[in-house]
Amino acid sequence: MGPMASAATTRSRPYGGVDAADRRATRRAKLLAAGLDLLGAEQDDVAELTVRGICRQAGVAARYFYESFADKDEFVGA
Repeated sequence: MGPMASAATTRSRPYGGVDAADRRATRRAKLLAAGLDLLGAEQDDVAELTVRGICRQAGVAARYFYESFADKDEFVGA
């Protein structure tokens, strides 16, 4: 594989007409909105909040949580 092929595979490509940065921003916004929904619920508090629960509420895979946040504490701070 030459240098051109290698460079082509490392660049982010549009997916569905949306570039990678916009997709990341959309996923982050979904995660933050889900967190607000979960934290706003009377029965939930920060200690009960889980990455899995946040991702389920946001409708994204857990790997995307870690794309935007190092851990749950950083997420709650955001």
